[in-house]
Amino acid sequence: DYHKGHLNPNADHPPGPGQEATYTLANVAPMYGSLNCGKWRANEEQVRKISEQCVTMYVVTGAVPGDNWILDKDKEKRVNIPSHIWSAFCCLDNNKRPIRAEGSL
Repeated sequence: DYHKGHLNPNADHPPGPGQEATYTLANVAPMYGSLNCGKWRANEEQVRKISEQCVTMYVVTGAVPGDNWILDKDKEKRVNIPSHIWSAFCCLDNNKRPIRAEGSL
């Protein structure tokens, strides 16, 4: 059971163009529903909470290509299923000094 998992969560943006941009195919990866609604969501919520302590936060997220594929109706490889999803952030204070940095896989 795969979900269309957001790499950059729509909940991190106010309504408008920024939030709408999170619905593009460039921002999604197939994720097991249990991951998308479980540990990945918890990670997103934790980063969102930490961001409240930051003046500026930089977040980088990506997917590691896996060996499995979602096939099309002709049994051709259509969408790669990532082996891992990762995210890292750096939180800066008002002097642009890093005060916290973490990553998750």
